[in-house]
Amino acid sequence: MMSEHPYTILTDLRQSTRFEREFGVEEVVIWNVPGDERLAYVHDESLGGLGLYLDDVRGLDDGAKVDMVFAGQLLRGCIRHIEPRDEGGYVVGFE
Repeated sequence: MMSEHPYTILTDLRQSTRFEREFGVEEVVIWNVPGDERLAYVHDESLGGLGLYLDDVRGLDDGAKVDMVFAGQLLRGCIRHIEPRDEGGYVVGFE
């Protein structure tokens, strides 16, 4: 007999499909303070967000707003999550 859980586990709350990218192919420049630009690479992209690979997340926290140049466009994003990678660095999710 299977035991019933008293709660529901939600594994994916994304509102739109994410399209993963190959590491190192698409570059993005981000900054939250002028003069502190950082190079990042696209991890995944969706209608409402962008996931980026970053080596250094010092000064970046959940909820921080950053400017970025991606695909020839100047964008403004808000950090929604920061996840360490086993290989080193981080994946940072922006809305």
